[in-house]
Amino acid sequence: WVFRQVSSILLASLTVLSALAGGATAMVFVFNSIHLLTLVFAVTLIGIAIDYAFHAMTDLAYGNSFYQSSGLSKGTKTALLLSFITTGLGYSCLLGAPISLLSQVAVFVIAGLASAWLFTLIILPIWQSKLVLSERSLIKSQQLLGLMVRFNRCKQSVLLVLGLVLMFLFYLKPISFNNDVRLLNASPQQLILNEQKHLTLMGQLDAHIVFLFASNAEQLLQKQERLIDDLKRINPHLKHNAIKRWLPSKRTQKNNLALFDGAVKNDVLIITEKYTGIKVESANTELLSYDALSNSHFSALLNAQMFVEPNKAVTWFSVSGISTHALTSSVNAYEDAFIYNKPEQISSLLENYSQYLLLTLGVAIVICFVLFSYKFGLRIGTVQVITLSASLLTMLWVCNAAQGSISIFNLLGGLLIIGLAIDYLVFYQINNLTAVNVLAISLSAASSMCVFGMLAFSNTPAIFSFGLTVMVGILAVYILSPLSVLKSQKE
Repeated sequence: WVFRQVSSILLASLTVLSALAGGATAMVFVFNSIHLLTLVFAVTLIGIAIDYAFHAMTDLAYGNSFYQSSGLSKGTKTALLLSFITTGLGYSCLLGAPISLLSQVAVFVIAGLASAWLFTLIILPIWQSKLVLSERSLIKSQQLLGLMVRFNRCKQSVLLVLGLVLMFLFYLKPISFNNDVRLLNASPQQLILNEQKHLTLMGQLDAHIVFLFASNAEQLLQKQERLIDDLKRINPHLKHNAIKRWLPSKRTQKNNLALFDGAVKNDVLIITEKYTGIKVESANTELLSYDALSNSHFSALLNAQMFVEPNKAVTWFSVSGISTHALTSSVNAYEDAFIYNKPEQISSLLENYSQYLLLTLGVAIVICFVLFSYKFGLRIGTVQVITLSASLLTMLWVCNAAQGSISIFNLLGGLLIIGLAIDYLVFYQINNLTAVNVLAISLSAASSMCVFGMLAFSNTPAIFSFGLTVMVGILAVYILSPLSVLKSQKE
């Protein structure tokens, strides 16, 4: 519609393919295996890489039609370089993420953007003579430009009103976080209900796993016995599969033998002799030990629940029929004992990482302010950062209202929005509010919203959150970014 040439579709597609090839090559060399969700989030590369093609093709076609200039303009080259650097820095924050798929996404996107950037600078100018802007697209962009210019003239009032509205909305519904690891999957409700039914029938619906450590097997077994006794004082009917049921500590075995010998001497077991016809006598039995059991036919069963090496011994057991609070209080009273809950541990890790991402977003805004102020002057840098912050806050509130809470994946989307917003702000400030610039940015926004909008239809909560965040964020940035354009006081 914009270029009316098949070559434009080919060039945009080749730019995206160059990005995918660069990202895939980096993944092969850096990682031994690739997480499935990496490929899902890597679709973000398409939305960014095609922006390079749109800006370059629009600039080349405009120069070809009106100025007869050769190659990309200096302003577009500068803007493309700044966009690549800032977006790459944004994704580099994910390289230290605690989840491997996030670091894989970072490597894929950074390498892919580098390929797309080089392809745009080197290959696209060769096709300049084939690129011409359609008259209708220029007319539409000119009309849109008129709206943006009028919008830009009342920027102070718009930003003030928007700030007050956001303050009221955040007071009305503050942001809450939910980083449950189950957001990474989208299990059908029927499957979840079947799992709960199965656990109920097995008596494991409220089961918890406890790990115990000690310096040797005897100390470990004694610790386990004390902990089980403490738990049975809370609920005598609790269920457990602790190894002490068939491998008691030697101290307990000695006590049991003493009780047995006492019962024999006091003729307590005489009724047993009467009905069985077998005389019960005390036996000098060797105590059962871990070593003896590990060398028997029961070794596989033993090693599945207990492991002993020099100066270290560990065992685990599941327990049900006791509240999480009561179990936690009892386990915390012992040294080297903890409740193993992998989903909870990963969720806690994601919670900590979300705080890191919030800090990263704040630092990114500060860095943007420094770079914008250095490049364009303090006044323009301030307005651009205010516009960027307003877009981010709008995005976060809308996502929080739509989802009920936000997660790490909304913050990851916010990181991407900063990269895309910087692209828009830089291109607007360098190339100004012109029809061709508005056309290129509108193309970028439309393509990005289509790419990320697809993710918003996913049933997987993590992918849905990411897609919704970026789609809403791009819309907010597209509407507000024209407010950042000021006459530069610095060449």
